[in-house]
Amino acid sequence: MKAIIRISTSPPNDWGGDAGEASYYCDLCQVDDWRASPILDRMPEAARDEALRGGVAGYLVAGVHQEGEVGLLICVEDAVEGLMFLGVDRDGRTSRQPAANEALWDAANGAKPHPGAG
Repeated sequence: MKAIIRISTSPPNDWGGDAGEASYYCDLCQVDDWRASPILDRMPEAARDEALRGGVAGYLVAGVHQEGEVGLLICVEDAVEGLMFLGVDRDGRTSRQPAANEALWDAANGAKPHPGAG
């Protein structure tokens, strides 16, 4: 069994839980076959190419209190920027961030920009 890491992030936009909940728990499940996820087919071509070319590790992001994948977290290594993280939501919208928690926030929230970014 691969490592599972439980994290807390903002809830997805379509989450049916209590709006007052400040955090949403999901599990990062490291799997060897993350490249087979149908979410990759929904990603923009350039982001998909980067993920497949430079993927260091990929995690399926699964909701703890809901069924199914929330998205993907893909670690990529860039010669200029070093380690970067692609947060990909269910619809293939992608965010590229220097920190995993920011990429996960974007993935859970439809790849909206992280508050305070830019």
